[in-house]
Amino acid sequence: MRDRQAHHRNFEELSKYIRRSPQWYYYPAPAAAIMALDYHALGNLVFTVDVILLSYVIVNLGDIAFARITKFEFPARRVFALNFLSLIIWNIFFWAVYGTGFIRIPEYAFMLSISSVALLRSLMFYTYYSERTLRQ
Repeated sequence: MRDRQAHHRNFEELSKYIRRSPQWYYYPAPAAAIMALDYHALGNLVFTVDVILLSYVIVNLGDIAFARITKFEFPARRVFALNFLSLIIWNIFFWAVYGTGFIRIPEYAFMLSISSVALLRSLMFYTYYSERTLRQ
């Protein structure tokens, strides 16, 4: 039991950034820079806008809507911080898969990367998020 409590304390220490995450308006410029790098490397504006930007916006709106519909205590500031971190991880995974030639079609490589990150986020959320944050 004591080891389990120590594990949760360590996770709470690691999640301090998420709890004190910056306001939403700090994320558009770095996200645009990431997408500009993607466009420059791929040379495909339609893919960059339709796939990367649209999926990023949909994930942000979906997470906010999910928190409101389920009455789950998860502030929008945290949603934006986690989704920006997810965007970075999507891109790293995308370039690892696409750049190595494992998958040569960018749409398939992006679908694999975004679904893998979504699975990882769901598993972390299910495993670590406390039940104390449910609204009564």
